[in-house]
Amino acid sequence: MSSLIIPNIKLLLTSDFQNRLFLLILNATNKPPHLVIIINNKVFSLTVKGVQMGDSMNSLFKLINQKKIKTLFIELNFPSDYFIENSLNKMKNILLNYNQIKIEKITCLNPLKDFFEQEYHIESQKPNFIFELLPLLFQKKIIKNVFHKNMEFDLENGNYYFQKYTMKEVNENIKILNSKL
Repeated sequence: MSSLIIPNIKLLLTSDFQNRLFLLILNATNKPPHLVIIINNKVFSLTVKGVQMGDSMNSLFKLINQKKIKTLFIELNFPSDYFIENSLNKMKNILLNYNQIKIEKITCLNPLKDFFEQEYHIESQKPNFIFELLPLLFQKKIIKNVFHKNMEFDLENGNYYFQKYTMKEVNENIKILNSKL
């Protein structure tokens, strides 16, 4: 399977996520990784355990550092009509439509696609994988910067070659995570 090149990745030197918007790719070298949205230091995510809605980024950032989780921090440009409270409320409302990740039905990408459609007015329902969504975000100039944490040895000249994966691999990973509950 081929890969997607994510260019110009810099080391994340801050833990300040206030007044910023990020798409996080946790366990970025895993097939599949886990996806999270950060809005103004608040974490939004869908997992096999359920919805993570508005927790402080400080706890996740500590975990990333302590466990050396390979993470891409994709900083997003603000949508044209951006207002923090509106974005927080939109993401909360989106996540209320989901209970948890489900095999062959719902992945952590689903609420993110809804968010990008509502916030950036782009047709994002077609991508089934983050490696299909990222090129669209680059093309629409939604991505402002890309940073990394704990990936020094995974980059080549500041680029990361994101390995593509299949829905079968996603479903197998969901089964494994469900068995650990």
